[in-house]
Amino acid sequence: MEVEQNPDVRIFMSYFIGVQGVQSGPFSEAVIREKIARGELPADALCWVEGWSDWLRVSAVFPATAAPLPPPMPVEGVRTAPPAASPAYQGPVVTSGLAITSLVTGVFGLVFFLPAIAAVICGHIACSKIKHSAGRIAGRGMAITGLVLGYLIIALMPIGLMAAMAIPAFQKVRSASQEKAIQLNLRMIDAAAGQYMLENGTTSARYADLVGPEELKYIAVLTPVAGEDYTRLVILSTDKEISVTMEGGRVITLERNYVSDKPSF
Repeated sequence: MEVEQNPDVRIFMSYFIGVQGVQSGPFSEAVIREKIARGELPADALCWVEGWSDWLRVSAVFPATAAPLPPPMPVEGVRTAPPAASPAYQGPVVTSGLAITSLVTGVFGLVFFLPAIAAVICGHIACSKIKHSAGRIAGRGMAITGLVLGYLIIALMPIGLMAAMAIPAFQKVRSASQEKAIQLNLRMIDAAAGQYMLENGTTSARYADLVGPEELKYIAVLTPVAGEDYTRLVILSTDKEISVTMEGGRVITLERNYVSDKPSF
């Protein structure tokens, strides 16, 4: 492509610069020549102007032998049109490491809370860098996924903390309720055993003597509360307490109200 060399025209040109995939500008020719003189533009730097079909090397557009042009003087009453959008710079595209980190920490945040915070921080930084990379950095979808996971976990964390505090309290209340219900069953058995011994003149009573659907039985139905087994109970008149074992191995004991000092046969 042939480069326009008319100084009167080039004074008013606005150049975009591309260095290693990063686009900047627009700049005037005077500014670009200053950058070249200061060594700020590498040898492979490219430039583009509205109307060009492709990017060209700065060294070809601004040869070192050409004399620098003075900056253009403003023309009163003349408006310059804004520069047209430059074509996308074609360069290597890499995936953002921060976006990958955001996604991975977001997944780990489902198990551990702290990685969720890292997912949010890395996700925001990754999205910002991807937005200003002019297509040079990819991975926006992973960054957004990590952000969503991170914010979701942070939002649900208070609910998890409340549940963690409520579950032990609920278990404690449930255990106390079960213990009271079992003691009530033992109290019914104790009362029935005392009545049975009194009516039959015996010093012992078995579960089968006390519980059943028959008319002569004292308790029609005795429902276990926590897997305890009452069927093996044998109450003696001299027993001072009755105990039963729950399913988890915990023993519930009741001090008897009906105790006789008379020894058994």
